Order: sequence, then structure tokens, then C-alpha cells
Amino acid sequence: MWVSLCLRRWQSAQFPCVACGALISSLLLAGCSGLPTENVQPTPALYAEQRIPEDLLLDVDIEVFDPGTKENKEESLEDGTHPDIRKAEARYIPAHLKQTLQLTGQWGAVRVTPAKSAGAEVSLGGTIIKSNGEELVVEVEARDASGAPWFRKRYKAKIEQNAYTDVQKGYRDPFQDLYNAIGNDLVAYREHLQPSELRRIRTMAKLRFAAELAPDAFSGYLSSDNDGVYRIDRLPAAQDPMMQRVLRVRERDYMFADSVNEHYILYYDDLWAPYLSWRRSYLEEAEAKREIQGKARTRTLLGIASILGAIAYELTAGNRASSTATNVMVLGGAMAIKSGIDVGKEAQIHADAIQELGQSFGADAAPMVMEVEGRVVTLRGSADEQYREWRRLLRAIFISETGMPASGEVKSPTDERL
Repeated sequence: MWVSLCLRRWQSAQFPCVACGALISSLLLAGCSGLPTENVQPTPALYAEQRIPEDLLLDVDIEVFDPGTKENKEESLEDGTHPDIRKAEARYIPAHLKQTLQLTGQWGAVRVTPAKSAGAEVSLGGTIIKSNGEELVVEVEARDASGAPWFRKRYKAKIEQNAYTDVQKGYRDPFQDLYNAIGNDLVAYREHLQPSELRRIRTMAKLRFAAELAPDAFSGYLSSDNDGVYRIDRLPAAQDPMMQRVLRVRERDYMFADSVNEHYILYYDDLWAPYLSWRRSYLEEAEAKREIQGKARTRTLLGIASILGAIAYELTAGNRASSTATNVMVLGGAMAIKSGIDVGKEAQIHADAIQELGQSFGADAAPMVMEVEGRVVTLRGSADEQYREWRRLLRAIFISETGMPASGEVKSPTDERL
């Protein structure tokens, strides 16, 4: 599907030829080798060398990540990762990625959102494949407002303890190179697009927001193919009053999204210290566990070898064999095996400590309550429900302002928790 999408856009001249040629080549390689995986090396972020014109700045929506605990339950348990940690990471990773993108000066507004938005100029979603204090693997997908894919890629980074010595909240995470790599890939793709294409993406985002808000009035401006990629069939007049109302409602949506975004950043700020502590402790525990397990295996193998040596000695020496020597070898071997078992038990203590850290972390990462326009909103597991309810409220506002008939029932929010 990825290659066919790009081929069609190349043929319709919606992409510059150079961009499509590079993209098609990479996608063909991806088709042969599976989903591309980047083993992240030291990666500096790409900062804007000069101020980007306002009309060419694309806003980026970063969706709360899929924690991936269902698909990787066994691996998570083996890592000692508690489900509460994954839920926290699903918010933490987008929040830190937002900070990384904003610092580069390459983008317009960068927001963390609890759900997809049709009006996003660039949307980025992800799934946590593996995460602990030593290794982070995430799968990321980026698309623009037309629904066209930019890239889908897996990023993998493994660090050592010295990565925790130079960290700073909001600026440098122990896995900062991975965040930089994602941001650099976004920039690399965008740089292949002509200014006219960037403006078209911004226009597409407005039309898709309008079509979602008032499908009866705006659905005729867009059409989509079987792969869900949209194209603009026609444009509203420059001063179309209906579109002007849509843009005013969109500004209200931005205000709400910014309020929700502040919540995620506050959550990130509160999460930073306990999460950093958990990851550092996890890495220390994991390294200690591996060292102890290695000692346990060595001692156990030496013990077995000693017992086997005693048996071989007795068989070869026959009546000449010294019972004392045999007994010493067997006793020594048994003690070595017992020592190996005891060290193995110590390793289990470390594994339990990792699990305990995860369980205690869940309490530290409890969701926060915030107030939006006089309404108390709880961003817990129902954050995306709150977001959908807000969108229904927006549509109700639009219908009340325009007097246009609703094509579907619009319910006013009554639950103060949304």
C-alpha cells in the first residue's frame, strides 16, 4: 500500500520527483526487509538555521502512545515493567518528544493530544514495543492532513549508566538520541516538500476540520481514495462566511487543546523525577542481576564438574580409589551447586526489587485533575472520551451559531468529568 500510494502521488505530480524517488526507494527496501528499524546512534537534533515563514510552519499533533502492554505482556513481565509504568510512559514519551520538536524551531505549535484529530496538519502516533531503564524501542508513524504517510519506522536505543549523568527535564532525556532521530526524520521528510505542498497541507487541515464539524456544508470540498488519502476538489471563497465561522470555532479548539496540553506538560514535570529514578534503578538492578546470574552459573557448573570428576575417579581407580578424596570432591561439588542456587536466589531478590519499583511507581504517576472553562476534567483512562465529548460540544456551538440543521444528534455534555 505504501509504495502504491507514493506512485500515485508521484504520477499526479503532488510530490516533487526527488522526494518521491527517495521515498519509493526506501519503501521498496522496507517491503523487502520488513518495517525499518533504526538502531539509534548519537544523534544531534536538527535546529532551524533561520526563521521559517509563518505560512510554511506546520503544526504537529502527537497522539498519546499505545502502551503496547497487551501485545508484549510476557516481555514486560520479564523486564519487571509494571503496567502502570507503561501507561505513564505512553504520556511521557509524547510530552518529551513535544519539547524536543519545539526546541528545534522547525515547527509551528506542537501539541500532545489524547486522540486523532482530522484537522491536524501533521499527526504522529506511536506504540511502545519495549521500554525499561536500559532499552527503549518505539514504533512511530507520521502522516499529514491529507492522510498521506510520511514514514513508519521502528527506533531502538540501548544505553549505559553514564547516560543518566547528563539529563535535564524538558531538554535531555537519557534516551535523547532516539527523540532527536524521530524529530530529524520529520524534518528530512518535510524538506522534500515544496512551499506549495506545505501550504496545500495547511489548507487541507482546515477543510478536514470543517468537514468533520459540518459535513453537510463542507464534505463536497474533499474526496478520498480507497487508502484514505484525501484530495481537494474545490475551495470555498476567500471570505466565505461559513468558513470564517469554522475558523473561529477552530481557534476555540486550539485554546482547549492548549489547556489539555498544559496538563500533559504538568504531568510530565511531576513524572520526571520518579520515572528517572525508576529507570536508573532498573538499569542498576538489571546489571547486578546479570552479574549474579553469571556467578551462579559458574559456581553451579563447577560443582557439577567436581561431582562428575569424583565419579570418574572412582570408576578409573577402582579399589585403589580413596574414599576420602571421593567424598571431598562430591561434598565440594554439592557445596558449589548450593552456592550457585543461593546466588540465583539473590538474583530473584533483585528481580523482585525491580517489580516493587514498578508497583510503587504507579502511585507516583497518578493522573491529575484540571479545570477547563469552569468544567472539571479528569484526564485518566477516559482522556480520549473527554476529547470526543469536546468535539461534540464544538459541533453544538457551531450549529447554534449558524442555525444549520444537524445531520446527527448532538448531545450536550452533562458529566462534569466528561
